[in-house]
Amino acid sequence: AQTPRPRMVQELVAREQTDPAWALLERLTAVLVVPLRFQGKPVGLLVVGEKKSGAFYSDDDVHLLETLAHQAALALVNAQA
Repeated sequence: AQTPRPRMVQELVAREQTDPAWALLERLTAVLVVPLRFQGKPVGLLVVGEKKSGAFYSDDDVHLLETLAHQAALALVNAQA
């Protein structure tokens, strides 16, 4: 099974045009979606807008966001316990 990776919203909207949730993300100017997973199960999404600089997200940025998403997933699961 493939582990979900951060995806560009524009790419997801183009692929999932029938799902209104993706269109909502596009209207919110979200540009990147990072899955929140705990023990392989989805617990949410980290939705990221454009950088203030207007630059694209680098691989280092995405890695940092994945780390943040992991910590957020853990915090969500602990808060529900």
